[in-house]
Formats: sequence, structure tokens, C-alpha cells
Amino acid sequence: MLNHQRLKMRLQQMKAEPVAKNITPVRDQLHSLGVKSQGCSQKKEHITDAQLAEKLNATMLADGLLQIRTVVKANAKYGESIFGQYVDDKIKLFPNSPHSHKDCCYIDTETNGLGSAVGTLAFLVGVGYWENEQFVVEQLLLTGYRGEAAMLQRLQAVISRFPICVSYNGRSFDLPLLASRYRLLKTSCQWQNTQQQLDLLHWVRRAYSKKWPQCNLQTAEQKIIGLQRQDDFPGSMAPTVWSEWLRAKRTDRMPLLLQHHLLDIQSLAVLGQLLQRDIAKPEQSKVDTARIANFWLKAGLREKAVAYLEKHQQSLAQEGTLLLAWCYRQDKDWLRAVSLWQYLASQGNTQALENLAKYFEHECGSAEIAKTYTERLLKRAPNEGGYLHRYDRLCRKI
Repeated sequence: MLNHQRLKMRLQQMKAEPVAKNITPVRDQLHSLGVKSQGCSQKKEHITDAQLAEKLNATMLADGLLQIRTVVKANAKYGESIFGQYVDDKIKLFPNSPHSHKDCCYIDTETNGLGSAVGTLAFLVGVGYWENEQFVVEQLLLTGYRGEAAMLQRLQAVISRFPICVSYNGRSFDLPLLASRYRLLKTSCQWQNTQQQLDLLHWVRRAYSKKWPQCNLQTAEQKIIGLQRQDDFPGSMAPTVWSEWLRAKRTDRMPLLLQHHLLDIQSLAVLGQLLQRDIAKPEQSKVDTARIANFWLKAGLREKAVAYLEKHQQSLAQEGTLLLAWCYRQDKDWLRAVSLWQYLASQGNTQALENLAKYFEHECGSAEIAKTYTERLLKRAPNEGGYLHRYDRLCRKI
């Protein structure tokens, strides 16, 4: 009751106090500090699709869909490389492929999010391809959701002309996302069932993951192409740029995003050719020869893997030499396998020492020589139970 009386008295005092004059409104105080109002009162600019097309030098393909077409001439300088220098070479990243790089299309997307939910779509899709000794890039930009069906139809018309589709992480993200949009809109997607997919990210990882801190596209550009982007717009801002267009018709950052996206596609066209060159010359490029050969082995291309290892045997690291010796062992080519193991054993390689101990015990029946190699193993790993067990067994045999 006492608290209620105090509260009542305080309210009466406040009513009796004079109202302070000349109080600066909060909005004016914020304005004086340089803070701009961004409330719901912000109005959309009245920019039509036609006006956006004019600003971006684009063509209106359909309601809600713009096309930006760029042509890059062959033999132009690109980073420290020449654009299209090896475009006529056969694609050797696919075994026995009859196609050259000119038979490829190159695809990249910008999306309104990184998830795989139904609401995620590609609002910007770029396709690059060779045409009359020139590299053409078509960028398809949605100005609204209503243009997606027309965009997917245009993709179908362009991509289906090529037997190989090249991307960077496309097999895991871009292509499954596009396939889901085709299904959602009940539109045919024939090219994904007939094309070969070449994801350059997987090849970059095989070749360089042990040497590079990361294997994203811009690292590959710097290391392989020699391209250093200047003031590049961050791709992570792509969803924001499209959202700004949908909500407020903001266009000032759209050209920056399109330029970033264009560079992505151009780099794909150059990267595939240079990566193939580097794999063919590992002594110069320092690619991981063992991982490349191991991939071919797992793909059932044993002859290709062995030939690759033998061709570059002089520059193989221990991992690659062990892999070549394993291939010889599988073929029962003991002379060459033992020769490689002995070479590695002289460098203290424990796996080679163990293979020699097994070979002389089980293939040659020479427990004495096997014991010698086992003793060397124990010097390197005296507490290894398997080595101790083998040593006891060999001692009993002698």
C-alpha cells in the first residue's frame, strides 16, 4: 500500500513539472551525427527492366530476363598467360577423349544464398564457349523471379550444343542447384544426362592441395594463370546485390558483380588448359604426381597411371615411388619393385623396409635377409609390436 501511495505522489509531481522547451528531436540529433534514416519510408527508384538493360548494355530476352554478351579474342593477354593458347589441344583430363577445349562450355552461377532449400535459385548464370576463334560469354540475369523459366530454357539451348561442361565446384553446387530448379519448374534438363562434367576444383585439389593453403578459384588464378584481380568485387556480396535490386531497385553495384562473374568464367576457360599443361610437366609445375596417378588407378586406368609415374620417375617423391613399386608388385614384377624399395630403404623409408622384409621372407624364403631388414625397422621403431613379432618369428626360422 505504501509503494502505491509513493507512486501516486510521484506521478502528480511529474504532471506539475513544466515541460522542457527546445528539446532537439532524436531524428535531428542522429542527422547531425551523420546517420541517415533507412526506415520503411525509403522509396523505390522507378527503374524499369528496359532502363536496367540500357545501363548494363544488355538485351531483354524475356520478361524478367536480361542477357549480357561479351566477346574475348583469342591470343589476348590474360594474367601472365595467353587466352586460348592451348584451345586446340585434346582434353587429357578425360581418358581417350576425342574432344578439344573448343568442344567445352564453361558455366558459373551466382545465387541468392548458399543453401539447397527450395528458395535458393541462381539469379545470374554465365555460360562461356568458343565460337569462330573467339570466346563468347553469355550472362543471364534475372530481374525478377518471373524470368527463371525463360533463363532455364536459354541454358538448355546453349549448353546442349556441347559434349563437355566445365565448372569449378559445379558438380557439388552449381549443377545440382540448376537441376533442382528444372525439376521445380517442371522443365526439361536433357544436357545434364548426356554431358560429361569436368569439375576443375577436383583436379586442382589433386594437383596442389598439399602445397597450397586453399584451392579456391582465385588462388588457382594467382598460382597457375598469374592473374591478380584488382579491386575485385567480393562474390559473397552477390545475394545482397540482387536483394537490393528487388527491394529498392538499386543498381550501382550490379556492374561490379557482373565484372566479377565474367572473370570467373574467363578464368575457367584458361585454367583447364593450363592445368592440363602443368600435369604433363610436373617437374616444372610441382604438381602432386602421386595423387594424379592414384586417381587414374582408382578410375581403372592402370596403364595410364604407370606410364605417368615411369615417365616422371626421376622427380618422384617417396610417395610416388612407393606407388610405382606397388604397381610393379601387383604385376609380380619383383625385380623392379625390389629395386625401388631398396632405393627408398637407403633413405630410411620404413614402408620400403617392411616391404623388403616381407618379400625376402615370403617370396624368397630367406629368413636371414628378412631378419636384417626387420632389425633396421626395429632401430627406427623399437616398440612397434608387429616388428617385434616378425623378428621373433624370423629368429625361430633361422
